[in-house]
Amino acid sequence: MTPLAACAGLLCAALGLLLSSCQPAELEDEATASAGLTAALQRTDSDRDPRVTTDAEDSALQSTDPTDAPPAGCWAERSCGARKYVCKRPDTPRPCGAPGCSEMQFTCSSDAGCLEGYRCVLCKPGDPFPCTFATGMCRPASCATDRDCGSPNLVCQSGACAHKTCRTSRSCRGYCVAGSCWNKAGWCHDTTLPPPP
Repeated sequence: MTPLAACAGLLCAALGLLLSSCQPAELEDEATASAGLTAALQRTDSDRDPRVTTDAEDSALQSTDPTDAPPAGCWAERSCGARKYVCKRPDTPRPCGAPGCSEMQFTCSSDAGCLEGYRCVLCKPGDPFPCTFATGMCRPASCATDRDCGSPNLVCQSGACAHKTCRTSRSCRGYCVAGSCWNKAGWCHDTTLPPPP
């Protein structure tokens, strides 16, 4: 018996408390159980889906200081943290300042410059801004069937590829962002910023 356990036993007896509520063996059992729980958590930590946050991680995100920067990405299982942030889809323009800058975020020179479900449509002479400054614009890809869209995250709706609806990332090949399946995470928008012009 450790000196601490012996002192705890004597203190309980001196105060007249029930000895059954203060047994040294219980202290040892709690330490053993705590060590077992820690080992179990360490074993399962490496096996869990990185898109799913634990309750402790989610609580830490929710209790962040409102001035803290948001995480790099967000999806159904990973919030942006502070209440002033909301998770936006990858195809939502980011606030940028100057008039017309939102459209400039979707310029391209090939399909590789566009997000999942979009194709680069080359600009023609006389096309409106931002085609006066760009080679092409990312537009929803056209399709006849879901297979034409080329991704399990997409479905063909009214002749154009659209992102499947979701509630969790497990139903997507990637992430469930703001109710839609994407191959990349969303981004955290600061709602205290003015909207794009």
